[in-house]
Amino acid sequence: MLTSSTIIVRTLIALSRSNWLIIWIAIELNLISFIPLINSSLNFQETEASVKYLLVQALGSRLLIIRRISIWILQNLIYLINIVLLFSLLMKIGMAPCHLWYPSVITSVSWPSAIVLSTWQKLAPLSIMSFIIIKTSTLLIAVLAIINAITGGLIGMNQTHLRTIIAYSSITHMGWILALIYRNMSLSTIVYFMLYRILIAPIFYSIYKINSKTVSQINRRSNKYKLQYMFIPIIFLSLGGLPPLTGFFPKWITIYLISPRSYILLLFLIAGSLINLYFYLNIIFSTILRKSNTSTKWETNTKISLPILLFIRSMCLPIAPVIIL
Repeated sequence: MLTSSTIIVRTLIALSRSNWLIIWIAIELNLISFIPLINSSLNFQETEASVKYLLVQALGSRLLIIRRISIWILQNLIYLINIVLLFSLLMKIGMAPCHLWYPSVITSVSWPSAIVLSTWQKLAPLSIMSFIIIKTSTLLIAVLAIINAITGGLIGMNQTHLRTIIAYSSITHMGWILALIYRNMSLSTIVYFMLYRILIAPIFYSIYKINSKTVSQINRRSNKYKLQYMFIPIIFLSLGGLPPLTGFFPKWITIYLISPRSYILLLFLIAGSLINLYFYLNIIFSTILRKSNTSTKWETNTKISLPILLFIRSMCLPIAPVIIL
């Protein structure tokens, strides 16, 4: 509780201050507070993940403070200085092309730490990125949005680990957020990220309750955790942005805001989301359309036939994405 409250307070300090030194100190203290939360059980995987996270975040913080010092010395190279700032924030968030540490760390930590890493720890760097207008790097931000959308979709197709899939899906969503930053829409950026947090929390909680690392483990434990198993496919579809689910509305708003003059960017964003939806549908088909003996076991134990189960899932479409199981 002490560590969690410290993380919250220091993130709020970073969000509420305009002085770069105070922001940098708050981010550093947030980093130091999050390391014990990652390394709570002291096993080898969490220790390795905490070291990776510490090194990457420390490098991002160094680039952040170097940018602030360089702005006094190299005023004629303001474009290069802004690029340093941008990549330091990309590294801290885990966006492409500085994303290689993020799937590895999120796979090795515990589920509560993974939830915090995917949501709260991104809030301060993302707010800095959205509220500080980098006018000389707008084209670069658009290119990075395309890279994130395509990278998250293509690499996520080849993954079988659930947390890795969610990590690359997060990279795709960060591409949509960068597109809003490119259009200089700070409020819409924060709204999109908050809706993303609402969507991803039920997924982490449901998979945590089932205690599954792969899709096959979800199928094997479906009889024990029937409620979570019933809603997992719908929540995945919502995260993929399938209408009329909740996850479709932030993307719909983004399409409306950036469509007038950014059709090429919008095309790549939609392509990345369609690829995400493709491997989410693979997960859903592997959970619903199981072997006949598994379906028979489900019907025997729960006394619910498969058509009735599918009907219940269809009826829950408008409300399931916002339910935290």
